[in-house]
Order: sequence, then structure tokens, then C-alpha cells
Amino acid sequence: MDWFMSNGIRINFLDPSKPLPNDILIDSSVLLHLFFPAPKDSIENTLFRHSKDFLNRVKANKANCRAVIPIKVIDECFHKIMMSEVKTHTGLKENEDNFRELKRRPELLNQLNIPDTLHTFLKSIDTIGVEIIQPYDYVEREEYFEDQILANIKNSELLAGDAHILAAAQWFDIFDIASVDKDFKRILTTGVNIYTSSAIINSR
Repeated sequence: MDWFMSNGIRINFLDPSKPLPNDILIDSSVLLHLFFPAPKDSIENTLFRHSKDFLNRVKANKANCRAVIPIKVIDECFHKIMMSEVKTHTGLKENEDNFRELKRRPELLNQLNIPDTLHTFLKSIDTIGVEIIQPYDYVEREEYFEDQILANIKNSELLAGDAHILAAAQWFDIFDIASVDKDFKRILTTGVNIYTSSAIINSR
């Protein structure tokens, strides 16, 4: 299959009539539900439950479905977990304020046992049976990879992080991404299918 030959589609990732693909890339919006507690907001709670059920489905089907995570996704997860832990300690509402506080007081990382928390998160990912794509996996054509990120920003109007994730899928010829981030709807024009919650599919 060639990129841009046809539009991708959104697929309910819990629909038993829709088998998981041979290869799928998992976004941070799904993975973070391994760490954070169930939200009180009704829609967010639905995404939480659906994401956890999907990850259990991936775990149960790991013999037939290769799930991959770019290191960029791990980086995004680490950042959000760190900011959440600092926010709990400082009581500051805005992420920017907590980021500045952490820059001012880096000792908070160890005082709040954040490295141990991140390690626990990684172990929860390991139990699913996913493959983490490392930076050295891109070295053969690094210049192409950077150009592809720029193309994704321009053509799909993605932020840099999301453009990087799409480029990783393109690099490894993965045509299916699991995400509950509405922004990823814009990548359907690249031929990528989005495995997502029915709540996302049914929303406007």
C-alpha cells in the first residue's frame, strides 16, 4: 500500500467484528490511561475506560498484533506524569507554573519519587507487550525523517509532536494508529486509519 493513495478511516478499537491490524502505533493519549485515575468528567471517563479495555485487547492479541510506541510518545507521557506529580505537590493549576517550579527546584524530582513513578509506568507498558521504537532506528535516513515531520506539519496541520508520531508510522509503513486525540482526525487524508473510542467517532 502506498501513502496518500486513499483516505484512512476511523475504527472503533473495541468492535469485536474489527480485528486488530498486524501492526499498530499507540499514541500517548491512550497510554496515559495506564497511569492516571478515572476522570470524573463523563466523556473523559468513557475515553479512560475504552482506552484501558483497548490496551487489554492489545495484550490479549499480542501474538497477532505488533504494537509499537515511538520514544517520542514515551517522552510525552513522562512529561505529563511529571507535571501531574509536581502539581499535586505545589497546588499550582497551570502546567507552565509547575514547569517553572520544577526548573527552579529540580530536587523535587527525587523528593517526590518521580523516577520511581516513571519506572512503574514503564513496567505497566511492558506488561502489554509493546515495542518501543528507539532513536537509532531512524539513523539510516535521518534527513528524510526530519523532512517528513515538516511535511506532516504542513500537509496535515499537526503540532510538532503529532507530526513526529505520524512520521514514525510512515517510516515503518504502519497504517494504523490508536489514539483518543481528536487532532489525529486530520491525518486520515494521509491514508492512516485511526483506531479510537466510539465516543470520538460519534462526536462532532
